[in-house]
Amino acid sequence: MRITTFNSTKSGLLASLTAFALFALVGCGGNGTGSLTSPFTGTWAGTYSSTGQSGTANVVIGANGAYVGSGFDNTAQQNYSIQGAITSSGIVTGTLTEGATTVNLNGNWTINSGHLGGNVTITKNGQTGASNAYDMTKQ
Repeated sequence: MRITTFNSTKSGLLASLTAFALFALVGCGGNGTGSLTSPFTGTWAGTYSSTGQSGTANVVIGANGAYVGSGFDNTAQQNYSIQGAITSSGIVTGTLTEGATTVNLNGNWTINSGHLGGNVTITKNGQTGASNAYDMTKQ
């Protein structure tokens, strides 16, 4: 009787682990290129700057390249939020919302010497605005 119970428990455990592994792999997403984990994955914090503007940035990038973040615009003295995606090659797209204003973001980030950085250009109503240089470190 004990052996039967052990075998049932073992079979149940194996089935549970298999189901968990399947759900974990499906949940990772991916970008269709065969890579399940973005090289940019993690929590990053630092600063951004452009002519006459600067602030802080905090970004969390998921394994599939989706990101969310927030920061503080020193010039406007206002918090902002960002969200979007970064490809495995570093192409950044998304939106930034500060107060009642939402703008589009486009640019390129790379990792160099442990720093995530690069330029992101802001576009609003078809008009290209500032190009912000980011410099963040992994937390």
